[in-house]
Amino acid sequence: FGPFPGSQGFKSCLRVRILHSWVRKYCYKKGWGSSDDQKGCPANQLDMAHTINLFSWVALRNMELQGYRATAEEAENYHHLWRYAGWLLGTDISLLPENLDEERTLYNALVKFYRQPNKASHVLVDALIRAMGNQPPFFHSEETLKGVARYLIGDKGSDELGEALAPQHLSVGIKQIHRSIAVKYWDIWMIDVVPGWRVISSR
Repeated sequence: FGPFPGSQGFKSCLRVRILHSWVRKYCYKKGWGSSDDQKGCPANQLDMAHTINLFSWVALRNMELQGYRATAEEAENYHHLWRYAGWLLGTDISLLPENLDEERTLYNALVKFYRQPNKASHVLVDALIRAMGNQPPFFHSEETLKGVARYLIGDKGSDELGEALAPQHLSVGIKQIHRSIAVKYWDIWMIDVVPGWRVISSR
């Protein structure tokens, strides 16, 4: 992922930006906004800002919860990488915080708006767990992934997702399991799994 026009990362971001435009056009063509549960523009500015926030600040926070603490320089570099990606995707610059402190503040504001799970949320989480179970690089079982997710999301958020995640008592043991794995497979986890880290680690 490079900052220069013509790089693979640059092209990928622009492809996603075009895809967003196509999705908006398709949704409106299919009558988006015709019912009460379809309000606002699909893939709108807040949606994109929230998504960038998840890939940036939330990803760094979750890595820390799993036992890895990035240096201040690494964290800021990673933040700016995703800030730039957000700009390429067409996110308004006012919704792309200049630093991690501002990004955390934005997250706390956005999560109050977006954290409204429903039946579709339960189905989505269950589908994601099934798709990722026993897959590389860690080959975690579905139950282990549920426990890790519960640990990262927290008991309150997990309870809101109903039966999709593991019971509360699993999170304590999973915490220790995943911390050891995060340290043992650091190179795989950071370089091959976390988007953008290969660029940072090469500096």
